[in-house]
Amino acid sequence: MSLLLRDREPIALVAVLLLAGALRLTGLDWGTEASTGEFRAFHPDEVTLIANARWATENPGRMATAYGHLPAYILAVAQAVLSAVLDYTPYGSENDDLRTTHIVARTLSGLAGVLTVWAVYLLGRQLEGPRTGLLAATLLAVTPGHVQQSHYYTVDVSITLFVTLGLLAILRLPRPSPISYVVCGLAVGAATGYRLLAGLLVIPYIVAHLSQPGDTFRTILDRLTSRVGVLFSARSILTAAIVLVIATASTPFLLLDQDHLYESHDQRDFAPSVDVVVGKEPRMWTLYDFSTTPYLFYVTDLLPTAQGVPLFLCTLLGIGWAARRRTWDALLLLAWILPYLLVVGCLFTKPVRYTVPMLPALSLFAAWGALATGSRMSRWHGRLSAVPPIVLVALTATGAIALSATYTEENVRYQAQRSLKELAPVGSTVYAEGGGFPTLWMVPDGMTAVPDMGSFFVRVSGGVLDVHVLDLVHQALEPVDYWILIRENRARQYQAARSHYRLGASLFDKLYAGDLGFEHQTTFRRVPSFFGLEIDESGTEPSVTGFDRPTIDIFRKGSYGLDQIDAWKREILDDPTRPDGAVVLAADHYRRRSYKDAAELLEDIVARWPDFSLSRMLLAEVYLKLGRFNSSREQVDLARPSWWDAVGLVELGLETVGTDYLYRLLTGRDPGREQQFLRGYGARKLFEQGLAAFHAGDLDSAHASYDRAVELDEKLHLAHRNLGALHLTRRNHTEAASSFARATSLNPRDAEIWLGLAAARVGEGDLNRGWNALRRALAIDPQHPEHLRLKEHIVTILEHNGEGEAARRLRRYRVPE
Repeated sequence: MSLLLRDREPIALVAVLLLAGALRLTGLDWGTEASTGEFRAFHPDEVTLIANARWATENPGRMATAYGHLPAYILAVAQAVLSAVLDYTPYGSENDDLRTTHIVARTLSGLAGVLTVWAVYLLGRQLEGPRTGLLAATLLAVTPGHVQQSHYYTVDVSITLFVTLGLLAILRLPRPSPISYVVCGLAVGAATGYRLLAGLLVIPYIVAHLSQPGDTFRTILDRLTSRVGVLFSARSILTAAIVLVIATASTPFLLLDQDHLYESHDQRDFAPSVDVVVGKEPRMWTLYDFSTTPYLFYVTDLLPTAQGVPLFLCTLLGIGWAARRRTWDALLLLAWILPYLLVVGCLFTKPVRYTVPMLPALSLFAAWGALATGSRMSRWHGRLSAVPPIVLVALTATGAIALSATYTEENVRYQAQRSLKELAPVGSTVYAEGGGFPTLWMVPDGMTAVPDMGSFFVRVSGGVLDVHVLDLVHQALEPVDYWILIRENRARQYQAARSHYRLGASLFDKLYAGDLGFEHQTTFRRVPSFFGLEIDESGTEPSVTGFDRPTIDIFRKGSYGLDQIDAWKREILDDPTRPDGAVVLAADHYRRRSYKDAAELLEDIVARWPDFSLSRMLLAEVYLKLGRFNSSREQVDLARPSWWDAVGLVELGLETVGTDYLYRLLTGRDPGREQQFLRGYGARKLFEQGLAAFHAGDLDSAHASYDRAVELDEKLHLAHRNLGALHLTRRNHTEAASSFARATSLNPRDAEIWLGLAAARVGEGDLNRGWNALRRALAIDPQHPEHLRLKEHIVTILEHNGEGEAARRLRRYRVPE
């Protein structure tokens, strides 16, 4: 190392660390409204981690995370210490407490990011010398993806720090001193305490013990026996023990609560989250991944976005240069990068944050690429050797500076909220989104917020025909005056998953094309820019912009109406690439008892659309009518029906069959949010069946339908009312009174229910309670002839019982004004 570089190395390192800190520790209060100081947390993963830090000290059983508990433990300690110094209440609901809690958490991430830059310097210096270390550290300091993730308290930046420290510790092995192995165990253990995936560091650990710089393949073979002995020595066992202890303490369910590991249904927990990341259980925020290709998406999109295109290209150049030289340094780094990429690259979910643990090692390859290019250019002129590193740092830094600056500005969501308040009159109904990037909170006071359909198109897929889903879409949109949405939340997700959720994609296609009858009013976005040069992020993976700088659109209802929906239905029914028209025709054959025609048509449908479960369920019903019981059972097994298939059968006109399926599928289950909707739907359909049976004189069927309706939705007052009426018809006055009493508690403004209760009480012989109920009916409608008739009936009974004075008081009774 030259004396000049040796003298300036500490100064250069401090400058790099200050730059890294400035980019990462600026704007940590993002999410604060400029005019009011109101703070909102817009990153759901960050909210979950901070909540876990609270539960770590208050109620560990409530912690829910797919990762280790170490980040929650660290944050809990930091909050406990700093709250005493800064005088705030950690996790408090007051605005200042909430804001400070998040700033403290984000500061930990920012500092972890800066420490990672320092660790990369040490790693590069150890591998190739100070020039490589300083350049790699500088490149990581200005890497946009690392800067962005350092503004969130999530696991990614912190695990990257410990992975880098783990690689640094592994690089110094094998050594006779156990201290080096203890340090390695602590670093790798901490990384696994964040994510078990960090256990892949065992591969570079093995590489470091079986090979050394300068080894040839023959040398490795000759010394393999002795090196394997060191690999499995007591020192390695000590390292493994430390890792295991930290991992177990950070992920206690691994050994202590495996039932929780496999049986939890909370999608934030380990097993359910695995189902999500492998694509077994699609979620709203993973639909974009239907448009991605395993492994290739990292090369074409994620890494160029996280690093910036110039840095990514130089990284590829550095990998090629290292491969040509066949250096041991590159082998050690690739022993981490390649296994990690092999695992995460094949996952269904591919958010940009998955690239973060690779960025330090990739920065080293980029440094090698830039220095190697400079070395070649120095052949033309000595000073040209500095050009590639300088240009690379400058180009990459523009993106990082532009990105960091966005955190110092007010979040664009607040601008959109103020605009909505100006555009929409008081009393407007606003269709707004829930989910990961919600807009429901943006609806001002004095307006009605209608939650959007969200993942509805995912949940009903294959179970309900699109033409019938459109009826529900119309029910949702018909009362709406304005629509406020974040593109990354629903629109881009569904449009990317067009091949799987065609109707959801078409909804947003029509909305943005102006074909749905809603008029676009305005768009808000925060585009990173550097001296007027804007960075195009329009085609990036949604999580790149969704948390901190989403694109927000506001629409106003224009010509929207049933005509648009009906035209859309005709378009779907006439489309030969969709099953809707053929399934509707098959259902019509079923209702007309043309079972053979229905079977022939449905067999063709299931051959063309084998994953469309509704057609299989309908075919199963047809086979039952034809006496083909085994074939019917086979279709049900292939369909693996959900409650949405039952809804689909109801909408096709098979009300009795569909509601029976729905009732059997729903009863005995905990009523989650989706099931609550379905219970309400099923209860209403059963009520309608009961009403039809009652009018047809089939009181037994009516009674059974009403009972099932009440079982599904105990708050459906109409079912209680009609049960009461049915009991009255059968002169079961006590049962009638019970049903009417429940109905009055649910809807006390319905005079007909009070009248029924009064009649039931009178039938029981309880004239006093009967009169009290009738007075409630008279208060609502004092001139209703049935009310007056029952009043006279009570008077007559009183007179017959010799209670003339009471009868006269009732006859003179007038409803108070």
